[in-house]
Amino acid sequence: AVEPGRLQVIGNGAMVAGARYTEGGQRAALGRALLGDLGLEEYAHLAVFIGSGHPPNVAAAGHIIDAVRRRSDVAVALIGRHSEMLGRRRLPKGVVALGGVDDDTLASYLAGADVALNPIDEGSGSNLKLIDYFAAGVPVITSAVGARGVPDVRRFALVATPNALGQALDTLWSDPGVGARALAARQWVEEHLDWSLLGSRFATVVLDAVRGSQVTR
Repeated sequence: AVEPGRLQVIGNGAMVAGARYTEGGQRAALGRALLGDLGLEEYAHLAVFIGSGHPPNVAAAGHIIDAVRRRSDVAVALIGRHSEMLGRRRLPKGVVALGGVDDDTLASYLAGADVALNPIDEGSGSNLKLIDYFAAGVPVITSAVGARGVPDVRRFALVATPNALGQALDTLWSDPGVGARALAARQWVEEHLDWSLLGSRFATVVLDAVRGSQVTR
């Protein structure tokens, strides 16, 4: 058995430093263009949800669809394999299932969305979509489960249960702290979850272990 004091944990991460960060007027202009591309110009806001075909992501898409079904202010782009697994669920006019997209398209939606959604109600391990949201500077609404592993997440995102997603959207549109939270989120992932940082930390751990084994021979 390995002594607990000798264990080192290197967290999961993303390519944060090179991620496109947008805010303010630039984000608004990009969002209007995306809504136009989708043929949804009448909507005032664009939300995104990214997820694989993992069942909790499919369930989260269901929460989103239910939350916006009768809304005329926000359109939603569902991106990733989960959006191809919704079965016979009828999508409202303002919800578009894009399926898998290339990296440039994904970056465009993260750069132009007014909000990124993360109403996950079960799961374990790192939630990588949240890191991508934070890196891009898009304001976030997440469940507590979806924010697992992020300390003091209310510094970076609006936290709401999946069933309260509609109310959270209303809160976000008039929240003066949105920009400050998004900037704090970007700074936090840059300082803690960028792959270059994590790689350097891992290299240090490995070198220290090798040097220690050489000393004890």
